[in-house]
Amino acid sequence: MKKFLLCSLSALFILSTLFTVSASKEVNGWIIPDGFHLDQGGIISPVTADVGADGTVSVANGGWYTDGSTWGGIASAKKYTLDGLKVEVQFSKVSQEGDRWICIGFLEKPDIFKVKDIGSNKGYANLIRPKDKTDNSALNWQGFEAISSFSPGSAPVNTIFADNMKLTMEVKKDGANYKFILNGVESPAYANLASVFVNDAAHIVVAASGQNAIDKDYAYTVKVTGKIAPDAPATSTPTTTTPSTTTTTPAKDTTKQDVTKADTDKEDTAVKDNDKTTKDDTAKADTKSTEDVADVDTGMSGGMIAIIIIVGVVIIGIIVALIAKKKKK
Repeated sequence: MKKFLLCSLSALFILSTLFTVSASKEVNGWIIPDGFHLDQGGIISPVTADVGADGTVSVANGGWYTDGSTWGGIASAKKYTLDGLKVEVQFSKVSQEGDRWICIGFLEKPDIFKVKDIGSNKGYANLIRPKDKTDNSALNWQGFEAISSFSPGSAPVNTIFADNMKLTMEVKKDGANYKFILNGVESPAYANLASVFVNDAAHIVVAASGQNAIDKDYAYTVKVTGKIAPDAPATSTPTTTTPSTTTTTPAKDTTKQDVTKADTDKEDTAVKDNDKTTKDDTAKADTKSTEDVADVDTGMSGGMIAIIIIVGVVIIGIIVALIAKKKKK
């Protein structure tokens, strides 16, 4: 009986460890997330990262963006001053098949952008991908002004998406406006970002995603030339929660809530609730059809289901053993 209980407790300890290994962690000023999903499924490609003596970060990851709850890359734990900031990403290996993109972003939080909840992490996300998405052609730079929705701009870059490519992103402030320069190509001036980049500061977020990317299909280094924002406090590791997929605006929801409160007729209320449900469902369908970053996969992973089943079996085994022991007495 004692051996059984000891084995059971050991199994529970191992399972609890499995729940924590995928959590983001901080290493020498950089947030290391859990990793993208492989094949848009339940298996995660873990991120490996090492910070060198000169501050250069060596990173390897694979997988594909699903809903942003898990992701592969790195993010600065503290905010950097944006004006004059330079981020250099040198690749030794890139994913070779399917839709692929690199993100060099400047965001409010040390976390990846959320396609279905843009306002949860505002800023500017630079997506760099092959021009036609299917071969190693010249790059197409998609700059997304991520405040309440993606407001994209696009420009060609004379760099081939291939092993050994180098991406250099620079940030310049012009009055209240911000400009981004990728390998010498300058973006338009963005005025709205002044309300997001408080004190001219943001977290650096670098990610690499591939529709058919296998584990460690990307290998690259990240070098930052710039200053940590003087008044930017240390930021705790972000929690990886699944973002909301509701796309209705707060103003619209508030109006409907006020109408519902004022309406005392039960039949009218039912009609309005049904109408609201229909509109919400339509909005969700529209959002899914317009996403260009990734397909959304919010289902429970097979690994999680297996862990839950194992925990249940162990608990049942303990209960049965205790009952058997009591009967013997």
